[in-house]
Amino acid sequence: MFINRASVVYVIVLVCMVVGMWLILTFGSVMSAPEDISGDWTLKPLFFGKDRTLTVSQSGKFVNVRTDSGSVINLKITKIKPIESPTGEKLLIRLSGEKCDAELEGAAGSDAFRFRLKGFGYDGNWSAERTTRQFPAAHKRAVKPAS
Repeated sequence: MFINRASVVYVIVLVCMVVGMWLILTFGSVMSAPEDISGDWTLKPLFFGKDRTLTVSQSGKFVNVRTDSGSVINLKITKIKPIESPTGEKLLIRLSGEKCDAELEGAAGSDAFRFRLKGFGYDGNWSAERTTRQFPAAHKRAVKPAS
């Protein structure tokens, strides 16, 4: 039986394509998009100070925050962790940047979070409420514990 070189190359390319697609589907099925935090937010101080407004733009784990004074803070979501509380399951979202760090704590898919920011002249704790979403709210998904 005679098999020419072109047929062998064709079969090898076909096998590599099938194996590659299997790998993409296998590893991609366990991935999920980070929590959507984009939109316009109103920050009310928990202790003292004036209300602030922020506009948050998000692309995956990269977040740009425009303050009410026009400054832009570039942050990256470094951790999303489910936490248990007496009122139900919540998320802790940590963001880090060159000049500041932030944490959001609240229910997944919620428009209300506890917001902590250190750096960039916004040091403090706030009650944050999203007044406008950049995208419509997705259906609520179950929060899976980190493994």
